[in-house]
Amino acid sequence: MTLFARAVGGLGPDHSWARNLDATAVIAALGGMHLLWLRTWWRRRRTTRRS
Repeated sequence: MTLFARAVGGLGPDHSWARNLDATAVIAALGGMHLLWLRTWWRRRRTTRRS
């Protein structure tokens, strides 16, 4: 949670383009990992409920 909070805090027009790019990359990576976890959880949940 701290990494995400720092990444969001690193975004803004008063920061350099490199810092904004780094923060965006961190947010995208964390979001992607969460989406993959959610997709896996949903598939596993769906298959166990049918059985």
